[in-house]
Amino acid sequence: MKKTKKMKKKTPKQHSITEIKILGHELLSSASHINNLPLLLTFISPSSPPHHILESILSLHSFFLPLLPQLPSATATSTASDSDQSEFIYLTWLRSKFDEFLKLLIDVLIADECDETIKEVVLDTLMEFVKVANGGAFHSSLYNRILRSIVSSYFF
Repeated sequence: MKKTKKMKKKTPKQHSITEIKILGHELLSSASHINNLPLLLTFISPSSPPHHILESILSLHSFFLPLLPQLPSATATSTASDSDQSEFIYLTWLRSKFDEFLKLLIDVLIADECDETIKEVVLDTLMEFVKVANGGAFHSSLYNRILRSIVSSYFF
């Protein structure tokens, strides 16, 4: 645990691949490490080293995929009791982090400076979310968002 606290004081480019793997493993192994989620998001950038992007994507993909059916829509509101309210707040926060993850993936996908292999992994990840994010049905709004981003990046 002390090692994780030391890691958080570094900028994203100062982390080793081993440290990123540890952050991902901790996130996947225990809810007590949920604060690793925002840190892993910082590694997904066109300016990050490809191996940092890849490790972060792998961990975050594994984290979000089983949670997608539980996440509320971006416009959902809660009318539940206090105990359910805290769960709703947590899931809404996770939804905002998932939306941020999607935006970062799209940024990497359309960036000229990113490695083609990383772009393939990003596109595969996005398309898997398209298949799963809508309760197992095709998620057309996410798919349209990806297409709009790709098309607009090449024409503007």
